[in-house]
Amino acid sequence: MDIKRSPKSKLKKRIRTVALLLLGVVALGGITYGLTKLRPAPTIHRSTTVIDAVSAVRCSSRFTATLAAHDVHLIPAPADRRIEKVLNQACIEVKADTVVVEHSNRKWNHRRSTQIYN
Repeated sequence: MDIKRSPKSKLKKRIRTVALLLLGVVALGGITYGLTKLRPAPTIHRSTTVIDAVSAVRCSSRFTATLAAHDVHLIPAPADRRIEKVLNQACIEVKADTVVVEHSNRKWNHRRSTQIYN
């Protein structure tokens, strides 16, 4: 059996529909305005880019393994000391007395060792 609805509920439905349509139009206008304010991407010189063919990489290994670096290349930088050896692995918990790296600068190492032992 159908229930007769009052004219008031019809008015509420119409008001809700109009409000949602207005909200959609305002949102669409805001998005359009935002897109008009975007700046174009900066251009770069063709000589600074590397242009090469893309090839597919196929990996058909079916075992679990851990990737490890075979060769570590140290890149020289203008500094008083250089890191020779990293003593701890990444993502481990360290404390205040944990030694993380060994340095190669003898003056710094000597100064540090005299502070520790004296």
